[in-house]
Amino acid sequence: KTSDGEIPFDIFGASFYLLSRYEEYLTKEKDEFGRFPHTHSMAFKNNFLNIPLVDIWAQALKKILLVKYPALQLQQKQFRFTPTYDIDIAYSYKHKGFFRSMLGTIADIVQGKNFTTRYKVLSGLRKDPYDAYDFLDKIHDKYALQPTYFFLLSEGGPHDKNLHPTNQKFQQLIKTIAQKYSVGIHPSYRSNKVENALRKEIELLRKISDKEISASRQHYIKFSLPITYENLIANKIAADYSMGYGSINGFRASTSNAFYWFNLGKNEATQLVIHPFCFMECNSFFEQKQSIEETRKEIDHYINSVKKVQGNLITIWHNFSLGSDKLWAGWAELYEYLLQHSK
Repeated sequence: KTSDGEIPFDIFGASFYLLSRYEEYLTKEKDEFGRFPHTHSMAFKNNFLNIPLVDIWAQALKKILLVKYPALQLQQKQFRFTPTYDIDIAYSYKHKGFFRSMLGTIADIVQGKNFTTRYKVLSGLRKDPYDAYDFLDKIHDKYALQPTYFFLLSEGGPHDKNLHPTNQKFQQLIKTIAQKYSVGIHPSYRSNKVENALRKEIELLRKISDKEISASRQHYIKFSLPITYENLIANKIAADYSMGYGSINGFRASTSNAFYWFNLGKNEATQLVIHPFCFMECNSFFEQKQSIEETRKEIDHYINSVKKVQGNLITIWHNFSLGSDKLWAGWAELYEYLLQHSK
C-alpha cells in the first residue's frame, strides 16, 4: 500500500495468494476427475477469472513507480503468443492394429454409426480425420511459429486412449515432430496413482525423440498441489504448462506470464517454471458448449486482454480438432483466425 493510497491494498500479498494457488491447499473438494473445482476459486466467485488480474496490478504499480522515480529502469515487455498441442489420440482409425480396429467397427455397427470413413481410412482411400500434422506444419511456417507438442505415452486405461507407446507408427510421428519442434511429456491420467509411471513415460519420450525432456502438461489438466509439482521436480521437469482449468477457460493463477512455483507445503521457492494457459478449445466446445462464433468472441477477448498487459498468450489445441472430423468442422479455420490476430 502506498503512502497516499494509490494502491489501497497489499498488492504483493494479494498477488502471492493468487500465484501460489493458496486457496487450492484449503479445500478437499474435488470435481469428477479429482481436480480442484474452478467453481471454488476466488476468481470465479468474484468474476475475474477471465482477466489477468496480477498482470494488471503489476502494470498499475509500474506506472506509479515511474511517476515517482522517472529514472527507474524497468524491464520492457512485449506481447507473445505460444501455441501448444496435446496429442492425446494421435489417430482416429489408423495404426491401431487388427483387434482394436475390429472392435471399433463392431462398436460403430452397434451404435448405428456409419463405418464408411473407418473403412476408407484403413484402406488408404482417405486421410485419417485426426491427422492434422501437415496442416500444422504449413501454418507454423506461414506464421513463423515454434510450438510445443505434448505427447501422451501411457500403457492405456479408461482415460488414456492414445496409441501404445511401442507402436512404430506412433514413434515415427513423434520423431518427425521432434526433429522440428519442441516436445514435452503429457503425463497420463494413470500416472497420478501408479508409482514410477511418470518416470517411465518421460524416459520413453526421451528415447523416442532423442531429446532431453524438461517440459510437461498434465493429461486432463489433472494435478494436485503440492504433490504433482513435487513429482515433476523429482523427475527433472523444469517447466510445467498445466496452470489452467480443464473445465473452463480463464487465468487460473490470474496471470498470463510465467512464474516460479512456490511450494507452500514446504514453505520454499523452487526452480519449476509455471507457464499458464488461458484458452483450450475443448473447454469452449465440450464444457462451455459454445458455437464457433461464440468461441471467436472468446478468443478475441483473450488476445486483447493479454495484449493490454504485454503478456504471453498460451493456448491448447488438439490434433483431433484441427483435422477433418465432422464434429470439429470449422475449428481449423478458427485456429488460423487466432494465429492471424495473435501476430
